[in-house]
Amino acid sequence: MRPSNEPESAPTSRQAAEGGRRPPSGGQDRRGQAPWPLALLLVVCLIVLFSGLILFSSGSARPPALRVVAEASATPTLRPRPTSTRPPPVTIVPQATATPTALPPGLRFTLDPASIDYVPGRGRCDWSGVAGRVVRRNGSGADGLLVVAIKVDSDAEVSGTTDSRGNFELRLGDVPLLAPWSLQVRSQGGKPLSDSMQIVTSEQCDQNLIVLEFREQG
Repeated sequence: MRPSNEPESAPTSRQAAEGGRRPPSGGQDRRGQAPWPLALLLVVCLIVLFSGLILFSSGSARPPALRVVAEASATPTLRPRPTSTRPPPVTIVPQATATPTALPPGLRFTLDPASIDYVPGRGRCDWSGVAGRVVRRNGSGADGLLVVAIKVDSDAEVSGTTDSRGNFELRLGDVPLLAPWSLQVRSQGGKPLSDSMQIVTSEQCDQNLIVLEFREQG
């Protein structure tokens, strides 16, 4: 061993040259590495690129715009409203009415209101009258009875006798005329056998005859 107090030998020229090429202490040789600003720029570019791709892909993946199609609403079914059908004008036909009189003894016949009808009679526009039948309880005709028609508020009187079937016909005028008449059934002796019933003749040519029936009650 060399004594410790012997001075260290001076470095040779080769050692000095090698020592000059050594990197400083604590550092590394950076000849094979890129500078850090370039690496950072590269990372930023990659981030921007990937962000663009993500945005592009998300934008292209959007669902197509929905077309709002207005559905045809159901056509409401219109119910026909009931229309008010006006009845045809009714021709008021005069009806026979009973003239209040004292009921004489032996009253047997009454006028049947349902039997009254206005029909075209003989002569049409040059004739006006009343015709009908006097019927007993058993349905047979009451023959030989008087049917008397008296014009109201007038002295005009027309009478006729029933035939074997109880039929009668009275001519009340030469033209159809709206006029009230009193009608009554009597015996041959003039005894009233029915109440006095009022009838009204028509002024229309096709209603110049009144048809009716007297029926026996009891």
